[in-house]
Amino acid sequence: MRTLLVGVLAVTLVSAGCTSTISGTPYRSASTLEMYGAPPVLKPLEVSGFLGNPCKVLTQPQMAELTILEPGTPRTTGPIWENDPGCQWFREDIPSRSVVGMGFLPSNKHGLSDTYRGRDRFEYFIETTVDGYPAVFNETSAEAPPEGDCTVTVGVSDTLTFRASENGGPKGGVVCERTKEFASAILATLKAGA
Repeated sequence: MRTLLVGVLAVTLVSAGCTSTISGTPYRSASTLEMYGAPPVLKPLEVSGFLGNPCKVLTQPQMAELTILEPGTPRTTGPIWENDPGCQWFREDIPSRSVVGMGFLPSNKHGLSDTYRGRDRFEYFIETTVDGYPAVFNETSAEAPPEGDCTVTVGVSDTLTFRASENGGPKGGVVCERTKEFASAILATLKAGA
């Protein structure tokens, strides 16, 4: 009987040592949800005002700075876009204009963690930040950036990301820097609010 009592007491103490109670609002942390190595978003942004009109993520001055001369084309219908709305523009600063686009990814319910979870799909996967927000360059082909294509996925909360991309841009590593500059402009607008 004494051995049984000591065993029950030991299990109770071990269990009590692993349990904690936190009052207040429930929160998501790396210890309670698998993050797959993705860093948390420390300053989440409220972007719901842009989901219905994603072309609003660039202001006229930003478009001029990025050599975008025409308004964007919304991408909000169709099998992909109705769940993950986006917008597409053309940059006019190279001989053959390039296509730049962005898309919110609300269907990825775990934000940047979903991109990290699928990292095996990407031959090109490089962690970075954009203006203090966690991000990752991700392409299915390692040859994409040298050929003028680059995508960066940026976490705006632990449950939402957006992708910014350039296709047909300058060949070599500079295309990813341009994509990061594009993502930075988007973040500036998101921070200012709808």
